[in-house]
Amino acid sequence: TDTTYFGGLTVPSKHIAEQAEEIKYSAYFSKWYEHPQYYRHISMMIVRDSLSIRMNAGGIVGLDLETALNVVKLTGSYYMFLRNFIES
Repeated sequence: TDTTYFGGLTVPSKHIAEQAEEIKYSAYFSKWYEHPQYYRHISMMIVRDSLSIRMNAGGIVGLDLETALNVVKLTGSYYMFLRNFIES
């Protein structure tokens, strides 16, 4: 169940990261040039959003599909190890 819970977190975190990526495009394609009073704020949004967004669990492990698949693979390997150890 821990693997399912962890895997269930990767999809929403990926979606949030994709939505955050769209912010810079929305800011860039807005008509910011028609509103010079907002130029500084919008350019700051674009520069700030050029940094990549990555969600993590407690600052230790990233919440992405690759990490979730590694957890599933590691869990399967550990299960097989214990099964072979008990049968021996």
